[in-house]
Amino acid sequence: MGRRTANALSAVVIVVFACLQVLAHHNWGLSNDSYRYARHSMQILGEPRDVAQRQATKAYCSVEADQREHLRHLRPGGMPSPDRRAAQTRSCLRDNANGLGPRNPRYERIFDTRPGYPLLAAPAIGLFGITRGMWLTSLVITAGTSLLVLVLLRQARASLFAALTGQVLFLCSRPAWWSMRPLAEGAITAGVLAALLGAWWLLQGRSRPGVVLLCAALGTTALVKYSTALVLAGSLVAAAACLCLIRRNTGDGTSRGRAALLGGLSAAAAIGIIAAMKALRLPGASETLQEIFTHHFRTPPVDDPLSQLLRLNVSYWVQWACDQAAEPLFVLLLGLGCWGLLRCSPVLGVLSLAAGMVGLATAAAHPTVSQGDRLWLLMWMPALLGTPLAVDLLRSRLREADSVHPRQLDDAVKAHSASR
Repeated sequence: MGRRTANALSAVVIVVFACLQVLAHHNWGLSNDSYRYARHSMQILGEPRDVAQRQATKAYCSVEADQREHLRHLRPGGMPSPDRRAAQTRSCLRDNANGLGPRNPRYERIFDTRPGYPLLAAPAIGLFGITRGMWLTSLVITAGTSLLVLVLLRQARASLFAALTGQVLFLCSRPAWWSMRPLAEGAITAGVLAALLGAWWLLQGRSRPGVVLLCAALGTTALVKYSTALVLAGSLVAAAACLCLIRRNTGDGTSRGRAALLGGLSAAAAIGIIAAMKALRLPGASETLQEIFTHHFRTPPVDDPLSQLLRLNVSYWVQWACDQAAEPLFVLLLGLGCWGLLRCSPVLGVLSLAAGMVGLATAAAHPTVSQGDRLWLLMWMPALLGTPLAVDLLRSRLREADSVHPRQLDDAVKAHSASR
């Protein structure tokens, strides 16, 4: 198939996904975090803090009332009522006249130091309002991320069928579901995939575009959530070290010199993020731990949050294993994906595992079962990038099996029987 055909098929996938999201709009809503991002976006657009807060609260209460009415309509005998919806909106506005809680300045600062997602959402919010603007931003980010999956797989020499499979798999997976929420997860997923694509280009000898894309992706991810960008940079350093230790040719065109360059750039990015955190006095790991164990700074500080974190991690990962045993789809796709990466593209496998380690580290630093799979979302990367390669490998083996001449197969069976 030509490039035009490939682009057309990819566009059809995105159009179908967009139509499905229109149908699923009732399942879309604003969370407490979304309210804070919306308020920040309004401030970026020039609104004073108090005005931005009122507008974000109004949008949150309006969506909350819509969802309640929708759920009521699904109950036996339930009928939608515009008057009841308006009353629920007014009640929500009264209860949150000073904005949604928690209102602790330390908690607010955690969001105020993450301007990346509000900057991305600001143009659409300015044109279409908070609710429609954030929904449209999420749709564009999710569609763009699916294209990153497709391009990265094509760069790894996957077939068009496998690349489209990867795009569809992403759009049907939990990472895409979270990317459609008005939260930072979509932008982070896009930033991580862009960093992997830049690293791949760099390792393949396309140094200039690789360096530019890698640095831009790490910088953008740092604006969205600098702690994630720091862990991603560290993971890429570890990935580069692993590639440097490989003594034989990987078959992907990677050299030790390029891997060393990737490690050096990632290390420089990590040092730059740490320097920026210290210079700007951004909330660090200790502040995050206190926020977790004081329930958003509602209770007094804990003396030894690290030991509590270690104890909580034991319970968290035991529960995580139980959850995966009950719904093993992710584990099965992860195993299939790792097999496909190992057989088809070890270098992409190392990069995918580096991204997966970011998800693992994020969940370990925030072991909160109530957040579901939101925190360990990036652990999906090896599954999303490796499963299409495994599909390619299985298809090629099936074609080889079908091409075997019946007489050759009969001779092989007779020879096997004679040897026994």
